[in-house]
Amino acid sequence: MGGIKVKVNSSNCIKNSEKHFISELCKGFDWSTIRKIFKQRYHLDMLKAIGTRQGDIVVVDKQVAYKLDIKAMVPLSIVFDRRGNHLALTPAGEMSADSEKKTSSHDFKSDIAAESQKGREEITAYDLLPFENSEGSAAVDPNLDPKKNISQMANKIASMISEINGK
Repeated sequence: MGGIKVKVNSSNCIKNSEKHFISELCKGFDWSTIRKIFKQRYHLDMLKAIGTRQGDIVVVDKQVAYKLDIKAMVPLSIVFDRRGNHLALTPAGEMSADSEKKTSSHDFKSDIAAESQKGREEITAYDLLPFENSEGSAAVDPNLDPKKNISQMANKIASMISEINGK
């Protein structure tokens, strides 16, 4: 072939024809098969295919092939600790108690058990929130044993219920 370049078609015509061709390919998609392939490969359920983003004609193993980029909704669960550190990213609802322990770098259940055994010497903001009595003062005394605080709170609640029922 010689050195003379001759344009035989408009580049816009070619691009538009390719877009139309890719669009027609998308119409023939078997989405149930694509969902099965997705499930087998990634072990995730595709909730919904939102559609194709773009497509292209490519060469794979010396053969012409078509590449379509699809957008899909996939249910995921992200697990992170109290400090915001990432612990795991899994398919939603598929993390069992056993795998939670394996993927977690911190065992919170052991923390809670250890805290209970120590008598919960240190009361933190998320352990006991102040409970106001009818006079407006806190019913929880941070200097008391946590069990006594809980007992006092239970008595206050019982009194309040009695007042409500009595009126």
